[in-house]
Amino acid sequence: MDRVLSRFTPLQPEAFTYRVFYLDQRGVVCRAEVIDASSDVEACRIAATLESDYGIVLWERSRFLAQYAAQPSAAEWIA
Repeated sequence: MDRVLSRFTPLQPEAFTYRVFYLDQRGVVCRAEVIDASSDVEACRIAATLESDYGIVLWERSRFLAQYAAQPSAAEWIA
């Protein structure tokens, strides 16, 4: 996914800084990534497509936006 960034600054000055937090099997954050998006709707659309074994939480700075259930990778569906 080319819209997920590994750095903590947006590509465009007018873009918000959205972060997705990946959860582990205990529901604890195990990693974070930044999403470059120009609106809450766009960030939610991007986050909804991300693969995660145990779920994802989406934030814009200190503002909670959404939580998504586990979405395993296509390789796990084949196994």
